Amino acid sequence: FFASIPPTTRSATRWWWGSAAAGGGSTRRSWPRAATLPSPRPIPCWIKNELRWLKNNIDYEKLDTQTQLSYDLFVYELERSIANHKYRYHNYPFNQMHGLQSGVPADLISLHKVDNISDAQDYISRLRRSQTLFKHALIGLEKRRAKGIIPPEFVFPHVLRDCRNVISNEHFENTGIPSTLLKDFTKKVNALDIKSREKERLLIQAKQALLKHVKPAYEDIIAYI
Repeated sequence: FFASIPPTTRSATRWWWGSAAAGGGSTRRSWPRAATLPSPRPIPCWIKNELRWLKNNIDYEKLDTQTQLSYDLFVYELERSIANHKYRYHNYPFNQMHGLQSGVPADLISLHKVDNISDAQDYISRLRRSQTLFKHALIGLEKRRAKGIIPPEFVFPHVLRDCRNVISNEHFENTGIPSTLLKDFTKKVNALDIKSREKERLLIQAKQALLKHVKPAYEDIIAYI
């Protein structure tokens, strides 16, 4: 079934089965943008094109049971994307349950493994790019506000608390206590079998990223709220 799909559709298929369905959605060095800044443009052409191609070119009755299930799931996801496009702003990127403000550190701490120098550099890259991620999120918040989509008032104290917790302690404040992200990165880097000077270099870069990118990113959210 998948071997018969045209290249553009196969890439979309890999996106679905290899990323969205598995809970992925971003590269190791970056962050996903779609959830924070939905596209104002019409539904991407590839979604409609792939759906049309599937229905016009795949003989469903000739597929075995397992492949029919794969087909049904993929078609369902495409149709749902089309139907839900008009509701793309109907959510709260910053909230008390699974908000972006807590999701960024949670992903880095729980999901971002550091097994080598390259992994550590990817971690640092994500720290740096958190500022761009939050910039997109703020644009999305403005678009939602213009549409009257604003979280309940009780959400704001929780979001502010999360933001302040992330940028408290070292390397943001001279407390002698490492911040949550610095503690996590230090632990992961110290576990690597690399030279001490390499570890120190990575730690310096991480501390710089925390001060130059993570801190202003969270401060912008605090100021906006």
